[in-house]
Amino acid sequence: MANRTVRAGDVTGKERERLAAEQAEKQREAAKQMSMATAVQSEVDQNAVFDSVTGHVIANTEDDLVIEVETEQPKMVVIRVNEDLEMTFGVGNNYNFEAGKKYTVSPDLAAHLDSKGYVWH
Repeated sequence: MANRTVRAGDVTGKERERLAAEQAEKQREAAKQMSMATAVQSEVDQNAVFDSVTGHVIANTEDDLVIEVETEQPKMVVIRVNEDLEMTFGVGNNYNFEAGKKYTVSPDLAAHLDSKGYVWH
């Protein structure tokens, strides 16, 4: 809002300026909270390991890439993809990967994605 001088007797103008200043402060606070939330989500995306089927976080690690994870399923490995992917691997196995996130996948899927250049090294 432009800086204007409000006349001393302009009650409506004074109230409008007060409300505008109050709203601007609320917007600054909301932007700060969004920035913090984005930073937290970014850290989770960088350090968490996600299940490639459900998309849920299954582990938190700051180690980098290709590690073996004990699961109820057969042997799985952790990869990080370098771009967003929507794909099918095998019959009815649909995957949605987000760039930069770590996912548990089968060794076969990891090898396939690596051969296509999608695994972040």
